[in-house]
Amino acid sequence: MKNPRYVTWLSQVAELSTLEREKLQLVTEKFVFRSNDYYQKLINWNDPDDPIRRLIMPDIRELREFRELRCVRRKKLHSCTWSGAQIPFDRTADLQ
Repeated sequence: MKNPRYVTWLSQVAELSTLEREKLQLVTEKFVFRSNDYYQKLINWNDPDDPIRRLIMPDIRELREFRELRCVRRKKLHSCTWSGAQIPFDRTADLQ
């Protein structure tokens, strides 16, 4: 088995359009992008919601700031929602 070819620049991902590459460049300026040719080949590039793509490729939503924290106390259950994460107990979190 040959060694994987590492992908660390969006310019190495031919499947991205110029517009996508420009948008995602903002994310890679803040967060490191690393992948390899093996995982890139597994992505269904026609599906923007491809699970492997969502795990590996940068997403513009990563730049959103998590400022909002809403808490509600109902009887004995204390529930907090923080930008998509619901925290129903003191030490657990459920991602939504």
